[in-house]
Amino acid sequence: MLGINDEDEVVGDSMSVVDPSSIAWIRTRLGQAAQELSRPPQATFDALRAINNSGHAVGTWSDADNHHNGFLYQGGQVIELNPNLDTSWSAAADINDDGVMVGSAVFGAAIPDPWNPPTHGFIYDTNSGSVVKLGALPGLTYSYATAINRSGEVAGWSFDERGSQYRPFIYKDGEMQELTGQYGFAVDINDHGHVIGARTLGIASGSTVETIGAFLWSDGNSASIPVIGIPRAINNADEVVGDTSDSVFHYKPDDGVIDLNSALFKDYGVHLTNADDINELGHIACSGNDGATHPTSYCVVAFPIVPRVSLVATNEVPPQEAATILAPSATNCTPGGSVRVTVRRGTAGPVLATHEVTANDRGEFSWGTRHVPQLACDEEVSAEALDVATGVNSDLATTSVTCPSPASPSFMKRRLARLRREHFPDDL
Repeated sequence: MLGINDEDEVVGDSMSVVDPSSIAWIRTRLGQAAQELSRPPQATFDALRAINNSGHAVGTWSDADNHHNGFLYQGGQVIELNPNLDTSWSAAADINDDGVMVGSAVFGAAIPDPWNPPTHGFIYDTNSGSVVKLGALPGLTYSYATAINRSGEVAGWSFDERGSQYRPFIYKDGEMQELTGQYGFAVDINDHGHVIGARTLGIASGSTVETIGAFLWSDGNSASIPVIGIPRAINNADEVVGDTSDSVFHYKPDDGVIDLNSALFKDYGVHLTNADDINELGHIACSGNDGATHPTSYCVVAFPIVPRVSLVATNEVPPQEAATILAPSATNCTPGGSVRVTVRRGTAGPVLATHEVTANDRGEFSWGTRHVPQLACDEEVSAEALDVATGVNSDLATTSVTCPSPASPSFMKRRLARLRREHFPDDL
C-alpha cells in the first residue's frame, strides 16, 4: 500500500525477490529512485502508510508473533507509538499536516489473540502528546480509525467482538456518527468532511458472496459510486481512486468512473492492480505488474484534472453605456494554483479579455466582472481556462450576450445609481 503527499513524495512497502517475507520501507519523490529506510531488527513486516506535506510519515511494524507497533517517521528517526500510547499493540493509519495521527490500539488490557486484537481507534497529537481514545458505535464494541483531515475529523469503522458486524463512521466534535445504516467501513476523508468507503449490497442471485459497493458520504447524505470495488482515497476535489477485482478506477461525481488501465495503460504493457492514494494535484499512487520479470511495480499516475469553465455575458443598458459585462468562473482546477482565463469573440475570434487568477482550496474561482466594448445582443462569446500547474486546458464554454429589459430591476438599480453619481456627487 502506498501514500503520496502534495510534494509528490511517496511512501509504502516493497517485497524482496530473494526473500518474499522481507518487507522494506520506501520513500521517494516523483521521478527519483526509491530509498530504503532503516527498520527495527525484530520486525518481520513493516510498511509506511501515509505521509503529510511536511514529509512526516506513519506506519506499522510487527514481529513474528504479530505484535504491532505503530510509528512516526520524522527527521530520519522512527518514533514508536506503544510507549506514548501506553499500550502493547498499535497500528498507525494516517497523519495530517498539523502532525495529528490516527490508527487503532489495544488500551488497558492484555491481548489474548494478537491476530484478532480488541482495538479502539485513537487520535494522537505528536506535538502535545495528547491522546483521544475513540469508543464504538451503539451496539458495537470496537473501532478502527483510518483517516484524519485538516480539521481533525476522523473516518473509520466500528465492529463487534466477532467481527461479523461492522459499520462506517465519522468522528467530529467529540461524537461518533454512523454514516450509511449498512454494514461497511470508511477508508478516507477529505478536508470538506466528505467520506468514502465500501458497504455490503447483499448477495446477488446465483452467488454465495456478498457484493461490495463503494460510497461517497457528504453533508449527511450517502451516494453510491457506480463501481463494484473498494475506494482507497479522496482528495479535496472529490476525486476518488480505488480498485476492483481486476482493475483500478478514478471517479468524480461530474465525470463518472474511468478504468485507468483502459484509459491510460493499455499500450504500456503494465496492468495496474491497486490505486492507493491521490493528492491535490490529481497524482495517483498505484501498483501493478508488467509480467514475470517484475511482478509488482509502483508508479505515480499524473491523471489530469480538467478544469470546467462557465461564462455569463450581459450588455449594459441603455445603449449609451456601451459595455458588455463578462463574468467567467471555473471549478475543477488545481487547489491554490494559477488559472489563466481567456474570453474570445465567437469560438476562435479576437481576444476580448485575459487574466490570471488563483483558485481557492476547492479548486474554484470567480473572476468577478470585466467590462469590454459592447457586443451585439445574442452574439456568441467563449471562455477557456488553462490550469497553469498541470498545463491542462478546459473545454470551451460558449454563451450568447444577453440584453436585459430596460424595465428590469437590475437595470433600474444601475440607472438610479448612475443618475445619483451624475447629479448628486456630493452625497456620495
